[in-house]
Amino acid sequence: MGKLSELKIKKLQVEKKTTLSDGEGLVLEVTPTGVKRFYFRYKIDNKTRWLPLGYYPEMSLTDARAEASRLNMERRNAVTTLDPLAERERIKVEKQQQAEIDRVEAEK
Repeated sequence: MGKLSELKIKKLQVEKKTTLSDGEGLVLEVTPTGVKRFYFRYKIDNKTRWLPLGYYPEMSLTDARAEASRLNMERRNAVTTLDPLAERERIKVEKQQQAEIDRVEAEK
């Protein structure tokens, strides 16, 4: 069970940017303006990486925990060290390349 709760997150107000850990790599960043964002924090090659998951309340604590758990499982089961942030970027580039190919094909 994590350290955060829906009620705690809902009532949370800070004077300066603050990060709160829920455990298992799930982190909540809170700004003085009230913006609350979930991240998956992990290390790769001794560097800490922060993968944005979503904003609260659009993403619930339950959903953020499930996503962090899924990412942890993927990293544990990977043959090589999985970098979720790099993987997200690779997929984005592939989609852009495919869109360009489709556009060129449509112009023929």
